[in-house]
Amino acid sequence: MKSRFLRENRGLSLLLPTLVVMAVFSILPLIEGFHLSLTDANLLNSKTSYTGLANYRRLVSDPVFWQSLWHSLVLTAAAVLLQLTLGFVLALALKQKVPGINFFRSVIMASWVIPVAATAVMFTFMVQPGYGYVNILFRLFGIRANAFWFGNLHFAFLFIILLHIWRNVPFYGIALVAAMQAIPDSLYEAAEMDGAGDIRRFFVITVPGCRGVVKKRARMGSLLSYYYREAA
Repeated sequence: MKSRFLRENRGLSLLLPTLVVMAVFSILPLIEGFHLSLTDANLLNSKTSYTGLANYRRLVSDPVFWQSLWHSLVLTAAAVLLQLTLGFVLALALKQKVPGINFFRSVIMASWVIPVAATAVMFTFMVQPGYGYVNILFRLFGIRANAFWFGNLHFAFLFIILLHIWRNVPFYGIALVAAMQAIPDSLYEAAEMDGAGDIRRFFVITVPGCRGVVKKRARMGSLLSYYYREAA
């Protein structure tokens, strides 16, 4: 009876160790965090009391919360859309059979393997006044700029989006290249024989063939955008 149960639920038994780890390190802290949100817990005071939904009522009445929520939604939408669009452009370039393309595919992933914290620190140095690369580049083009762009109310949000794009577009490109290579060449040949041009083949064959990768990358981008924004 026991062996029959294991055979019928082999997949569940293989997933069980991962589910236990996720429960310990993800679900339990989430439950504890929700419990703390219902109290007046303070790091400077060991005594806590139950306050119910008072913290949430104060939160929804805070204009800074709604502004932060709006920025998070715009950041997620803009970053995911631009990363997918530029990822497709990069994937089409990486798919070309030219000398040195394999080396370029390896080098281009350098921005993805750099830790998020290191990327944020690097971008912080790049936008520093005086010696920041961005200000130096502006001066080369005759634009007088000597500002800390992450401290500028009008440009800080734009630079955070650029941080997302710089780090994630190569990964999107490599993932989409893998999806494109899995599409049979016979589909393109048949479409070409039917008179379909390059643009039509892209939207009718390439994009649907990459649908699974696009959905996964979009979900990942929406989850990671919060961490990139906090690191920056």
